[in-house]
Amino acid sequence: MLRMNSTYDVIVLGGGLAGQVAALTAKTPQNRVLLVTKGYGSFYYGPGVIDVLGRRCGKPVVQPWGQIDQLRVLHPYRILGEQRVRQAIDLFARHLGENGFPLLGGSQGKNLLLPTALGSIRPTYLAPLSIAQGEVRQEGDVKILGFEDFPYFSPQLVAAHLSQGLNRLGITKKVSWGTVKLGLGRQRPISSYDVALWLDHADHRRSFINELLSQLGREERIGFPAVLGLTQHREVVDRLEQELGKRVFEIPTIPPSVPGIRLHESLSGLLREKGVEMWTGYPVIGATIRRNYIQEVQVDVPGKTRSLQGNRFILATGGLGGEGLLSGPGWVKEPVFDLPVYFHPHVDKWSHRHLWKEQPYACFGLRVDSKMRPLDGEGNVCFTNLFAAGNILAFFDSTAEKSSSGIDIATGITAGRACREEVECGASA
Repeated sequence: MLRMNSTYDVIVLGGGLAGQVAALTAKTPQNRVLLVTKGYGSFYYGPGVIDVLGRRCGKPVVQPWGQIDQLRVLHPYRILGEQRVRQAIDLFARHLGENGFPLLGGSQGKNLLLPTALGSIRPTYLAPLSIAQGEVRQEGDVKILGFEDFPYFSPQLVAAHLSQGLNRLGITKKVSWGTVKLGLGRQRPISSYDVALWLDHADHRRSFINELLSQLGREERIGFPAVLGLTQHREVVDRLEQELGKRVFEIPTIPPSVPGIRLHESLSGLLREKGVEMWTGYPVIGATIRRNYIQEVQVDVPGKTRSLQGNRFILATGGLGGEGLLSGPGWVKEPVFDLPVYFHPHVDKWSHRHLWKEQPYACFGLRVDSKMRPLDGEGNVCFTNLFAAGNILAFFDSTAEKSSSGIDIATGITAGRACREEVECGASA
């Protein structure tokens, strides 16, 4: 429960991956951390995997490590340095693994190569077990299965495009496809979330497996849309592999993203376990500032505005897509603290005519130092008790680079650790 008449050691603004990671890192048994979120960030429409650096200069990256020092000087990865980035990713994976949410990566720190819902092949650094088992370089023929009453995943399309992609990589294997009937009995088109909840029930799994048995041939691996259970996901996958006698993997689909929801639920469980207080569904609309020190933030609740006092704040509200930044003709604004934003003043320079090139508008955001403190145009710290993390930062295009979650994790951990260390130093002083 949110206590309004007290001061928090750390207040984190933003419910995406960067905000949740920052809150987890900042929390100790002795301090008080509050996470204030307008929504759930990109969890519900992201693929639920961890991209560190999947593409650079338009080409796939095989091994992210060794590439960081070649990025632009003000890129968040360059500011942190490769060692700190890698330590942050390893720490995140370890925490989730200890919480029953294992993440798998490629051998020797290389990117995995995973199929998408369009049948293309995408590089990513870490993925949940059921998705990582779709690594296209693993041995064995593959069958892609979809559902007759699930219109948002075409197994025929996936199989055709995946076969082409494998041929380009020089990988020889058979990729076939098929469909099964779920029989949910819904009058409307069913979503991935509907199917996942349906498969959480043991009796539904039994009828599902009976349908599958008639579809199987000599293939070693079966690929499904990522709908294999929500709360009972591990049980669903284990039972399928046991009954079918084949390895099973998932392919992320269009939103709502079941793997993203699973990741969000795992992180939320860690937050509750650690004692982080959470207030979800209310946007932060302003702040009270004295000189270069933030005293409180104002939160928009139904019918009123509430003030939250904090000693330190972490801004992780996202970029232009997440409304952490607002824009109009010739201007870009950070709406909570009115921070200086890096952007190109000429609107005609905001985008590149080639869709998959780095887009200038995606690089707009806040400039920060190595502690993730926002800086002004002269390189001075804007506020002594403010830190920032995630896609609100400048000088990178996470879509072109496939780096969004890696930057969220590395900068979120850095900002959270800086706050935690300041609290600990203050307590020991």
